Amino acid sequence: MSKHRVRTGLALFPLAGTSVAGMALFSAGMLPAGPIETTRPEVRLTSAECSIGEVLCAGDGGFIGASAAGSTPSAAATVSANAAGDFISIFFGNGTAENPNAGLLIGDGFTFTADDVGGPNCAEGSPCNGGRAGLLFGNGGSGYDGGNGGNSFLFGKGGNGGNAIDFGIAGEDNFGGDGGNGGFFGGTDAAGNLFYAGGGNGGNGISGGNGGNGGSAGFFGIAVGGNAGKGGNGGAGNAANPNGGNGGNGGQESRFPLLYQGDGTGITHGGGNGGDGYGGGAVGGNGGNGGNGGDGGLWGAEPGGVGGTGGAAGAGTTTAGTAGNGGNGGRGSYVAGSGGAGGNAGAGAKAPVGTAGGNGGNGGLAGLVAPSKAGKGGAGGAGGESTAGVGGNGGAGGNGGSSLGNLGGGGGAGGVGGKGSAGFAGGTGGQAGSGGGGPFEGGFGGVGGTGGQGGTGATGGTGGTGGNGGAALLISGNGGFGGDGGKGNGGTTSGANGKPGTSGGPVRAGVGGAGGSGGAA
Repeated sequence: MSKHRVRTGLALFPLAGTSVAGMALFSAGMLPAGPIETTRPEVRLTSAECSIGEVLCAGDGGFIGASAAGSTPSAAATVSANAAGDFISIFFGNGTAENPNAGLLIGDGFTFTADDVGGPNCAEGSPCNGGRAGLLFGNGGSGYDGGNGGNSFLFGKGGNGGNAIDFGIAGEDNFGGDGGNGGFFGGTDAAGNLFYAGGGNGGNGISGGNGGNGGSAGFFGIAVGGNAGKGGNGGAGNAANPNGGNGGNGGQESRFPLLYQGDGTGITHGGGNGGDGYGGGAVGGNGGNGGNGGDGGLWGAEPGGVGGTGGAAGAGTTTAGTAGNGGNGGRGSYVAGSGGAGGNAGAGAKAPVGTAGGNGGNGGLAGLVAPSKAGKGGAGGAGGESTAGVGGNGGAGGNGGSSLGNLGGGGGAGGVGGKGSAGFAGGTGGQAGSGGGGPFEGGFGGVGGTGGQGGTGATGGTGGTGGNGGAALLISGNGGFGGDGGKGNGGTTSGANGKPGTSGGPVRAGVGGAGGSGGAA
């Protein structure tokens, strides 16, 4: 019996025996769980195992065939087999730690983890980018330590951006990585769900680093599910880096979704939250801004992504930081997508003179067809308390989004004024956001913020002004109510009246909102 023994099921032609092409036409996770061997193989035709790049030595169907039985390879044959194996790995195969990118045509990009730190493509304290997928089929690999996720191209899922990690190295990057883009026609997600792939999520920042942006979904998106990626959260500030990081922006949904109409909430492709400012020193850190929500497609019913929440300002014994603003809601699809809600703002902080709250994000634009509705504006942040002065003012509410053919979004509420110190008034309540316009009905204006509580012997703060109602061809929105005056010794200043919606609708013009009540003594 010949000493040459070939394993069964290892034929290169057809490629199905390698599992490279068996699932390639439908699955971005079509290759084996472990990486396909792409390093130069050892030739041992006379051994009990064939290890020249197993696909090359299959019975009668491989490059070598049965005629190799019992023979000893020449040097020329060895070189030829090695060259053939290397040539095939250029086009087919998963990425590895040494070569993160997949084969040019088919394969998954390599995902980096803590086990790969110190390798040739993943230095400690530096971002490790996930490998790109093959041009035809494959998922992008996920990044590590702020590395970007790899892109997919024709069919597959974008890799997630890596969360930033603190290795204690001076000057290391604290930003989260951006998510990779999904395939042109969607793909299979990491869990193996067919037609559920999209863009990768952005990674979270640390120590004041910004969050990564979410990856965009495929252009056509032949998918029953497959959202763009969510923006990563900004990192909270610390003593070394007092300012909070900004949240990442959500990714773009499929521009022409053929089977998928969006998740209905806008959360999956929403903006990341801003990080809080550091508050343990003389000067407080600034809060990070929330990321903007991603936009819906050009048609269909995909909603816009919700805006991220702004980070709170850091307190300071001398000066407090500035509060972060909420992110804007994303645009809904132009046909029937609702606009994303604006993010709420961060609060001001305590200091000798308290700082104002941040401003709420604006709502996103809505499409033409019901039941789409424009996004509501985010709420303004509360003003900070003062230890030696007037309380901080409340932040302004965000404006409601407009609609191309249906309902405008409501304005966001103004933030509450901060408490004043002894002998000083409370802060003024925040201005409310205006309602958005729409052909059918305009959005209502938001409610003005309540004035802050006055210090001993002082009046309460003035209530915030109500928002304007949104204009419309048929029914204009009502103006918002003014905010209540703040409590204090004689705090009797009422909130200003909300302004009416623009007149001109043949059915009904908007009505002004009532002023707020005076504060209690």
